Amino acid sequence: MIALLLCILAFATVLWAGLRSLATGLVALLAVGYSYGILRANLPTTFSHFIFDAGLAGLYLSQRWSRENRGHARSTRELRTCVVLLIGWPVVLSFLPFQNLMVTLVGLRGNIFFLPCLILGSRLKSRGLSFLSGGLAVLNLIALAVAILEYVFGVEKFFPHNEVTYLIYLSQDVAGGSFRIPSVFANAHAYSGTMVMTLPILFDAWMQPGQSGKKRLLIVGGLVAALAGVLLAAARVHFIVAALLVIVATFSMRLGGAKRLLWTGALIAIAAITIGNVRLQRFTTLADGQMVAARVAGSVHRRRAVRARSTRLRDVGERRDGRLGRTLLAGDDRHARPHARRHRSRRHDGRNGHPVPRSRGGEPDHRDARRAFR
Repeated sequence: MIALLLCILAFATVLWAGLRSLATGLVALLAVGYSYGILRANLPTTFSHFIFDAGLAGLYLSQRWSRENRGHARSTRELRTCVVLLIGWPVVLSFLPFQNLMVTLVGLRGNIFFLPCLILGSRLKSRGLSFLSGGLAVLNLIALAVAILEYVFGVEKFFPHNEVTYLIYLSQDVAGGSFRIPSVFANAHAYSGTMVMTLPILFDAWMQPGQSGKKRLLIVGGLVAALAGVLLAAARVHFIVAALLVIVATFSMRLGGAKRLLWTGALIAIAAITIGNVRLQRFTTLADGQMVAARVAGSVHRRRAVRARSTRLRDVGERRDGRLGRTLLAGDDRHARPHARRHRSRRHDGRNGHPVPRSRGGEPDHRDARRAFR
């Protein structure tokens, strides 16, 4: 019941914010997304999985899709065409009878539900981007505050043990047994990945002219919170991406004297804190070449094994469905009752009570039976 009320609240809040402006609606939706992980972990019910979906539906309903500026419509015509094609093709495939209806709907949601955001992103102007960057900075700071609380008091205070938090409690490999910090997200990788994705937006907003000093400090705080979040989450792949972004931004942006001094001071402060804390140094394991090679090889083999298993299960399912279809068309329901067939395959021989081995076609194989009874 609480999760359902949160879905309604997310829908109404984002709808109201989106009616005010697109940037306001996006910030409200991001706030719902930031809190989605910790809410779902503490409310492991069916409706908790749809909290963010409800907010995104509210954002879509708040926008005027048909009444658009003609100039903007002409400039985004190709984008709109691509979005329509990307949505239309999965919809067409969903009508093919390959999967169960619910499985098809889940796959359809993952492939088309977020695509209209491309059109909404093209509508943002400089003022809207400035407001969005400020909202991201505030959300990053809030996420960092929760992450620090989890670091001090423990992850268990915020995330209960259940099937939703399985990955969180599986990631206990930092500094000899400490947890990776998930902050308010579903897991540590979601936290660090989100922080990395906010870096380009915040870097760009920091370089825009005409901003007040408070706004610049807020954006710098959001940048520092994002980098600190990557270290607390201890996800090495996202650390590599964040380090590359920092290097490119530092040497490619034309920073003034004050900005360069502030940025350099922030990086030095983060480096000093990292050096003095072992729990923030999981990225140093990347220097172990053997470990990296073993990890990459393990990922490749695991991916091949999963692909092979998926292909094998698909082939088995296709053969089974084919036999079932041919049997039903022929008017014979033997294959439609696999449990009965398994029972018949274990039928005992009347002479000595041993099960009679059967061939692949289901008929008794007396040669194997005689061989087994010797």
